[in-house]
Amino acid sequence: MALIKCPECKREVSDKAEVCIHCGYPIAKLRGCNDIILDSTDSSKYKIRVTDVHEYGNRAVALVGIITRLNTMEASKLIEKNYSPIILAGLNMKDAEVIKEIFETRGISVVIEPDNESTQSTTLNLNAEGKLGVRAINYFVPKQDENDFLFCPRCRSKLVETVTISATQGFVKPVNICKKCGHKWNIGKR
Repeated sequence: MALIKCPECKREVSDKAEVCIHCGYPIAKLRGCNDIILDSTDSSKYKIRVTDVHEYGNRAVALVGIITRLNTMEASKLIEKNYSPIILAGLNMKDAEVIKEIFETRGISVVIEPDNESTQSTTLNLNAEGKLGVRAINYFVPKQDENDFLFCPRCRSKLVETVTISATQGFVKPVNICKKCGHKWNIGKR
């Protein structure tokens, strides 16, 4: 039995399967065709992004810290500085699915995305000591997407409005206000 890439969804599936277990593409009709790509030649990299991170709080920080060996402060900065942070990058699909399953069994939503930026590979040590039994090897803090939008540092809502407030002696200063929770902060500060 060999693992092949499904021509439709590009995920791993057995070459003996009738249909792709991920998307339902009919694999059986491809037997004997030359367009099946064997997994061993696949050098694609993937990244893991936490979605709706504001709902998870310290659970996400702790899990990121355990897997990546970042201390609590570093893991917290990675998650708090970014609206939807990339926590691991440079993974192969198999390792990315392992990480996704670990997070989802703890109620934290993550997505796997193609990673075209990473030049370094991250691998997993599945036999490492620790509560999860998984540690990232060659971990590097992944480059985050440019956050070209404002989000509230308290509730992470994108419903932010910038207003100007009159201060004493005719001085006007701009302030960000979250329309969801009402949090106010000065521009450039969180």
